[in-house]
Amino acid sequence: MNIKFIFETWSFPERNLPEPSRIFQISPCELHSTYVESFSSYICRLAEAHMMLPTIFLRRCILKNFSEETLLYLYRSFNRLNGTAEYIDMLRKEVEKATELSNLQNLTLFGLKNLFNFQQLIKRYGAWCPLCLHEWRELSQPVYIPLIWHLQTIQCCVKHAILLQTACPKCNSLQHILHRYSRVGYCERCKTWMGQEFINGHNASLEQINWAQWIKHNLNILFREVDKGTEFQRQQVISAMEYYYTSDKKIKNELKLAGFKDIQEKIIKGQLLTFPNLMAFCKVLGLTIDDLLNQVQPTDIKEITNEKFYLRRKKRDMGLIKQTLVLSINSDKHLYPTLQNISVDLNCSVNLLRRNFPGLCTEIVAKYKNNKDSEKKKTIQKLRNTIYELHRQKKYPSRRKVGEIFGNMNFNRKPMLREVWHQALTELGYEIK
Repeated sequence: MNIKFIFETWSFPERNLPEPSRIFQISPCELHSTYVESFSSYICRLAEAHMMLPTIFLRRCILKNFSEETLLYLYRSFNRLNGTAEYIDMLRKEVEKATELSNLQNLTLFGLKNLFNFQQLIKRYGAWCPLCLHEWRELSQPVYIPLIWHLQTIQCCVKHAILLQTACPKCNSLQHILHRYSRVGYCERCKTWMGQEFINGHNASLEQINWAQWIKHNLNILFREVDKGTEFQRQQVISAMEYYYTSDKKIKNELKLAGFKDIQEKIIKGQLLTFPNLMAFCKVLGLTIDDLLNQVQPTDIKEITNEKFYLRRKKRDMGLIKQTLVLSINSDKHLYPTLQNISVDLNCSVNLLRRNFPGLCTEIVAKYKNNKDSEKKKTIQKLRNTIYELHRQKKYPSRRKVGEIFGNMNFNRKPMLREVWHQALTELGYEIK
């Protein structure tokens, strides 16, 4: 029996669905506050969410249509990733296009590029507060690196009043702003978690805390203006500097005493101050950066002649530097610091150390190399012992078995260890596949 059913017809209205984003969206941390996440930290978290290394993530998901020359230039310029360079804004726009987000402008300082000179702006290596990292992980919050920690002039965490750390607590290596193996909160070299519940002997001074709070307050004002779409003009800053320098003799004298002796020359040449000096200029006048740009008349001119640390290069205590170098040479630590580590701790350049203390620097370099060579020999001997132990147990020393006992499943990626492994297999009579 054939039964025909007649169903009613349904008509659905057409729906215009938005285009999906190319990659998974992650909201930046603390977007509208002073502790906004840095652009380099955001890229690392995006890469981790996609189970990829940061550089591979950028190449395959963000910059896949760019030439090799452009990619090479970007990789070499990662230390300035959170600053004011033009390529940073280009990269930000590409990330926004891929994630379909449009609120990443405050993750860098590009929107403030017309306010100050780019020199003395961004640290060359990463810095972090271990207590903040520990708290965020314990509270199951996203672990990230705030943009304010990347500023050269910020040396401490305002919340915990401790100095920011710049080297891994285990292997003592510096952390790049963005590296192939970067992961927020972990050492790029030994993969150690760098958050700590307690830390002793790293308390910040009251002067450093007050200065960090002043920077934080002014950055909050500037970020709010950028969110409103305000575009700062270079001439606006120079006009404000000229106005305050020439309007009142008392202001002019205080600025000179505070270290701004060449400001008239900068005004004539149309040069901007560095970020620390601009903040110090505001502090002398007792004005916020917003009041400075609007040329508000100051009511309380502060005498901060004792705060020249922030206005000009601090006069180096050569005795303290020499003492630090001698202590590094006589140290009984398992890991010896490099000259780069010491220069970061002393807030000076490696060239300054080599120029003033060539003999001590030579000893430090030689001691570091000797220690590195001895560590290399120990690693090679440990690998050989592992291979021979498996052979004695009548087990083939495969990569997996050797890696499990050796403690590194990817040891064969290092050419030196891979060569040792193959050499040991040949000595034991195995064929290398």
